[in-house]
Amino acid sequence: MKKLEKVPASEMRSILERMGLELMEGANNTRAEIWLEKSGHPHVLPYFTPNDANYFVKEAVDDLIEKLTS
Repeated sequence: MKKLEKVPASEMRSILERMGLELMEGANNTRAEIWLEKSGHPHVLPYFTPNDANYFVKEAVDDLIEKLTS
């Protein structure tokens, strides 16, 4: 079983904003944030633990960055 790692969410939010993504308003999710490309395509970043918006799951962050840069 692979152990999950975490990434500071504040740093990742800054990177996503610089890449032109916007946080979906009104999502109010306790487990994840939804980020939208300018085209409207959504990307879900799960929190490392529910109700804790301080950290995202590193594997999900890595997957998203790979999708956005390939």
